[in-house]
Amino acid sequence: MTKSLSWKFRKSNITITLFTLFINNVWEGWGFDLVRFEKNLQSYSLLKLTWDFPNSSNKSFVFSGDFLFLRTPLHKSLVELNDTALYSDKLSKWSKIKLRVLTYLFSN
Repeated sequence: MTKSLSWKFRKSNITITLFTLFINNVWEGWGFDLVRFEKNLQSYSLLKLTWDFPNSSNKSFVFSGDFLFLRTPLHKSLVELNDTALYSDKLSKWSKIKLRVLTYLFSN
């Protein structure tokens, strides 16, 4: 039984974390992560807020986050819109507005 379950889920990689607190973490900075799912190297969070405070080499305050599991799907949409704008240049007016808003949201 365990062999058959292991074989069926061999390509799945799922991690569920209820709460993570970042205290000067190397990649995340300061912040917290509430209800995080990772599926096949994609991360989805119910609420994630992280900050990188300015130091002597980096003079800017950087904020990033996720709300209601929306960061990953919106980022995928931004990548698709960028590709469409780059290769076909046939974006509708709504797509151009969406591209501007998503570019603003994901620029640090």
